[in-house]
Amino acid sequence: MKIKKRYIGAVISVVLLLVGFLFVRGILINRGKVALEEENSAEAVNYLRPLVAIGDPEAEGLYGTMYSFGLGVKKDDQEAYNWYIKAGATQAEAEYYVAENNKFLFVRHKRAEDAAESLKWYIQSAGDKNPKAAAFLSKAYADGLLGLPRDEKQARYWSDLAKALKK
Repeated sequence: MKIKKRYIGAVISVVLLLVGFLFVRGILINRGKVALEEENSAEAVNYLRPLVAIGDPEAEGLYGTMYSFGLGVKKDDQEAYNWYIKAGATQAEAEYYVAENNKFLFVRHKRAEDAAESLKWYIQSAGDKNPKAAAFLSKAYADGLLGLPRDEKQARYWSDLAKALKK
């Protein structure tokens, strides 16, 4: 009987610790996101750092976003890619996230280097069999996005690739 009580007590303790950890984790993630939305990257790092240290995938993904946009850290697409991979993204997904973030920066600031970086990462992602990246490249060539000239032949090539990758 004493062994059962000890066992039950241990199980209850573990469950309470786990629930407490999940509660604290949720608070840290939410506060980190709010700090990023408010462009307070130093505060975001303070909230996310403990979770990154224990390998929390959502916190690692947020670190990737911080590096991709240069929020509180020097903008570094390769470092962003590395964090997205640590967060569990496939190679093609991580490349796509970096491409999307650079596209956002281009739309916002109209810097040619953001467009060039975005295209580089889209091409890498499409080459790694990401149909979303190939579909975007088709649209970019069809509509002349990101500074590309309109090119129906290239648009068709990327469209055909996107369709083939979806199968």
